[in-house]
Amino acid sequence: MWRVIHDGLTSDERIRLHLAAAEAVEAVSPPEAAGRHARLAYHYAQAVPLAGARPAIDHACRAADHAVARLAFEDASRFYGEAIELAERHGDLEPGEWCELALRQADALLGGGETSRARSTYAEAAERAAVAGDVDRLARGALGRAGYRGLPGVPDVEAIALLERSLATPAVDGLLQARVAARLAMELYYLGERDRRDHLSASAVDLVRPTGDGTVLAQVLISRHYALDEVANVAERTAVAVEAARVAEAAGDGDTAMLAHYLLVRDRLEVGDRPAAEAAAERHRELAVHARQPLHPWRVLLLDALFAHLDGDIDRAEALALQAFATGSAASIPNAGAALGGLLFLVRLEQGRLPEILEATLDGQARHPRYSTWAPMVAWCRLASGDRRGARVSFTAAMAGLGSVEEAEAFLPTGFALAAVAVGLGDVAACERLLDRFALYADRVAVVTGPTACCGPVALFLGRLATVAGRTEEAKALLRSAAVLAERLASPVWTAQVTAARAEVEVVGGVPSMPLTER
Repeated sequence: MWRVIHDGLTSDERIRLHLAAAEAVEAVSPPEAAGRHARLAYHYAQAVPLAGARPAIDHACRAADHAVARLAFEDASRFYGEAIELAERHGDLEPGEWCELALRQADALLGGGETSRARSTYAEAAERAAVAGDVDRLARGALGRAGYRGLPGVPDVEAIALLERSLATPAVDGLLQARVAARLAMELYYLGERDRRDHLSASAVDLVRPTGDGTVLAQVLISRHYALDEVANVAERTAVAVEAARVAEAAGDGDTAMLAHYLLVRDRLEVGDRPAAEAAAERHRELAVHARQPLHPWRVLLLDALFAHLDGDIDRAEALALQAFATGSAASIPNAGAALGGLLFLVRLEQGRLPEILEATLDGQARHPRYSTWAPMVAWCRLASGDRRGARVSFTAAMAGLGSVEEAEAFLPTGFALAAVAVGLGDVAACERLLDRFALYADRVAVVTGPTACCGPVALFLGRLATVAGRTEEAKALLRSAAVLAERLASPVWTAQVTAARAEVEVVGGVPSMPLTER
């Protein structure tokens, strides 16, 4: 019946009735009544010719703010979107106001797991803010577009451009500017600008520390950790992550605290301290119970998969890794696929199924050309499939680039993969070269960045290299060290590998009876 009446009204009559309805709601509805602003936004939007766009925009924004407060991010992004659409249609917002709405909509999109849409919205807000000379909103947009981190091994050119633009026109808010410098330092990691990223991240920490702002200090400490992510810096980056976790928790910043604890898992594992790594993972899990974003539950699954693999529960590790990939992909997390790759490779290795993932490793190499681990992984898969010629070609190319591989996050996993192929091919010269390159870190554990996978004690692959090179006594000493680390890791997987490697040293002539590629 109401539809018949509605359709019988003229356009002008409908507009007047919507305005009357809005005025009635304002008159009788308590200011904070549930749904009040959503209803007012709707009626005022229909009455724009009489009331103007401003009331509809204001109430849409209030409705969005209320939706954010109750974590209804989808509703919030829709209301902000409606406000922006009204403003664009009727020209009723100043540039700064438009940027503010866009930034808030991007925040809501991110909260709802729509990462790709959020980043594009942040970027548009940053561009418009730059044109308007709004330096603070430019900084916020640049930070939002950059996100917490980009794809491993892939510099984010658009994010870098926005961050550089913001840094060149400093924000009025000094804390905001410190965050820009710190985030740029992270992004420069894959461009090899060690000195500049060190300066930017250290300066950001020095600028924020005296202010007493725990939230921002924790955030720039996280950036400092990423900027320091080189093998030799494990003690310093561990201390930075510990401080970031403490400061973030004290400030009530659960998201940053979770990231700090997540980073600590790798730092602790890299020195063979499994109890401390598990404690960090458990604290991350406790905080993730209250997480608003899908990023944190995704990381919980990754950590569970990592420890399942360490425990030798290969089927569970595989199931968790695939579940993490599905969760990350659904939330548009950019590095969901890369995170899957490291652990799934080790799972397939244990299952004797490396040939099945040759195409996946080739795809990973194509997508992440700066990430040095993929090339030897390709060679390893080819060797495992019986293609020694193809393995040799891939391995030779990977070894040719060894001198340019920085001692950064991918360094030890790269050595692990290169060593396996060198041993499998029986390439004595390559084994000697790899021994020289990685000997300094014989006391470490190779952990894939994230962390997403543990490649075992570095002394294990060094011991295998020394075995092939005929350096028997050195091999025995290295493998004794590997056994200690495997015990500290409490890992049946790596204990079995060490046991097999120690048996191989006793083979006459020092040639392994069972290459790692055939395990």
